Amino acid sequence: MRCRISPTLAVRSLLSLLLLLCAAQGVSAADYPTKPVTILVGQAAGGSTDLGARVFASLLEKEFGQPVIVVNKPGGSQQVAANELVRLPADGYNLLFVNFPALNTVILQPARKATFDLNDFEFIANQVKDQGIIIVKPNGPYKDCKDLIEDAKKRSGQVRIGLQGILTHAHFGALLLEREAGVKVRTVQQFEGSGAVAAAVMGGHIDAGIDRVGSYATKVLAGDLKAIAIMDSERSPFLPDVPTSTELGYPKWKTASSAGLLARKGTPAPILKKLETAALKIMNDPEHVKKMTTMGQRLGIMGGAEYRKYAEDWHRVTKEMMELFAAKPKQ
Repeated sequence: MRCRISPTLAVRSLLSLLLLLCAAQGVSAADYPTKPVTILVGQAAGGSTDLGARVFASLLEKEFGQPVIVVNKPGGSQQVAANELVRLPADGYNLLFVNFPALNTVILQPARKATFDLNDFEFIANQVKDQGIIIVKPNGPYKDCKDLIEDAKKRSGQVRIGLQGILTHAHFGALLLEREAGVKVRTVQQFEGSGAVAAAVMGGHIDAGIDRVGSYATKVLAGDLKAIAIMDSERSPFLPDVPTSTELGYPKWKTASSAGLLARKGTPAPILKKLETAALKIMNDPEHVKKMTTMGQRLGIMGGAEYRKYAEDWHRVTKEMMELFAAKPKQ
């Protein structure tokens, strides 16, 4: 004898189950967080991204009333930390502080064999957008950026520009300079750290260096280096007298390094909203602004939707730069 279930009873049971699930999600979002939150950072302790994450974490801890722990997972240009996040539960208790376009490069470079892409992350808020800068030796041959470009035209492929590694935001700055100004330069890519690039410029071993404003502003203000362009449409608040690439006639010559907060794909929308609201409140708080400014970090505050678009735009640019680099004759 077969046991038949009434259709009405089945529908009622299904509705009850859905209501219970919705109620459970609502309670978890309303109470979140009920335990410590971990923020993974893909760089070693003491770097600019790590320091910014720790300033943010300390204020988020006050906002949420729960411990917010920063855990450094350096390796693979953030690949180690991103891999860890996508293996953890999508519950809002494990987050990632990350840089773009560095993560775009990890995803797009075939040799890295990344097991994730942009769609594996939820975008919460961006904290920092550190503009690109090109620096030269004070009292050297270049009084401004026009001089450097003219020299690059006369000595095609001979002007040496130092940077940290290939397919970094600094490397993109050099590639974009070539494309937009119609010149060829020689990139010197083996430097480890902005300090090594600065020393090579000051010692006359290379003609110029590219990195972030935050890496060089102190040395520029001290007179050890000279900044000849900010690679953006807006001037730097730290170096307001330095012209932008847009002002110089190259509006597409832009590069920057951002730092912001991601969650794993599938984190409940109410929890994401709570995180985004808290993050934007903290990032606009005068205490946060003062601390970041004191560290020489330029804020570039974006909410989740704007932040996602920013990362997607960088994905497109990164693809373009990778194709441009692949087509270049090897130095």
